[in-house]
Amino acid sequence: MHKKGSVLSYRVAAICLGVTVCGLSQAAALGTYSVSPTDSDDRIVPGFYPNVELDLGYNDNLLLTETNKQSSLVAYLKPELQWVGVIRKHLIRFGYQGEYANVFDQSSENYRDHFLGADITLDLTPKFTMNAGANYRKEHEVRGTAGALNIGTRPNQWDQSSVEVEAIYGRRIATAQIAAKYEYYNRDFTNNAQSTRDYDANIFTFAAYYNLGPKTQLLIEPSFSDYEYVNSAQDNTVRKLLAGVTWTATAKTTGKLKIGRYSKDFDSAAFADSSGASADIEVVWEPKTYSTVVLKISRDVNDSSLAGSSSYESSIASLDWNHDLTDLTQLQLGAAYSVDDYDITRKDKFIDGYIGISRSVTRNLTLGVRYDYGQRKSSLAGNDYKNNLVMVGVKTTFD
Repeated sequence: MHKKGSVLSYRVAAICLGVTVCGLSQAAALGTYSVSPTDSDDRIVPGFYPNVELDLGYNDNLLLTETNKQSSLVAYLKPELQWVGVIRKHLIRFGYQGEYANVFDQSSENYRDHFLGADITLDLTPKFTMNAGANYRKEHEVRGTAGALNIGTRPNQWDQSSVEVEAIYGRRIATAQIAAKYEYYNRDFTNNAQSTRDYDANIFTFAAYYNLGPKTQLLIEPSFSDYEYVNSAQDNTVRKLLAGVTWTATAKTTGKLKIGRYSKDFDSAAFADSSGASADIEVVWEPKTYSTVVLKISRDVNDSSLAGSSSYESSIASLDWNHDLTDLTQLQLGAAYSVDDYDITRKDKFIDGYIGISRSVTRNLTLGVRYDYGQRKSSLAGNDYKNNLVMVGVKTTFD
């Protein structure tokens, strides 16, 4: 289950206008548990935390196409419910997040995305911790994005169930710590004759940390992933070996740097094997208590749904800045550059950016406005696009 790397006050989180208004992507990103309530000492506060957000936007290129662009007003409703419980030293969470979109001028693009999840952290002994989680997703693929085919009268839709179990021995403050994690995913496409893309995935990850000092850790992270498709010719395994460092250089800067190699091997000779560099880098800089800059760089391999292609390498660099202009007003800026390099003669380059301002009108009510820009340049003719999205929104929290 995806979790935030840091724990934010739910009142602070309310300043951010949710999945679409605060995220770099215009697509749904459910299951992030953006509301993580704490008290001033960063201890979990048990309770029930609901909120709801309503956004109205104008999108000038709904289908992300080069020609025959279609535009429309779009209304988004995003409810979120979360319950947090603490039993002795153990943490339990249940949550639901939804994103419901109504496209005024093209109802076929309406969607209802859902995420339902639960996780538990068991603090069993001073040296041994276990995490477990399960979730269910019912979501759609945004047309024109990597892996999504512009077919059918409606966007591709899929259901996914997953479970995750992790065992951790040792504390980060100790000389060494080891962690082993298992993840299982089952994804089924439900329309547009996409069932050949259905798959089961089993992912095993091992991580070992060694402290060089109170603020720096070396790490090594091997992993093995096995993907089994309805079309067995697409079955493949991915092996990765990453190594790097995590650090807290000062009270203002933290980060992780993991680099290494991957190899992707298909069971069928009809699909091309691949190997290359892999990376996962994140640096968080807080020059002031009211300002945060986040730099992320990643490189990974993904299965491809394009005809004649088995996989593509995705390289992404993004920079986000959240800055409190006043106690009640926050500025959000971000930009990203990414490249999808397919194993056929196709390479897509993406430029994305956003700027937004939100203001807390009352303790439980926040208003915001935001502009998003997206662009793709493809080496394959007819696949370029430009997209502009302007949004206004309101979010309310209940406590």
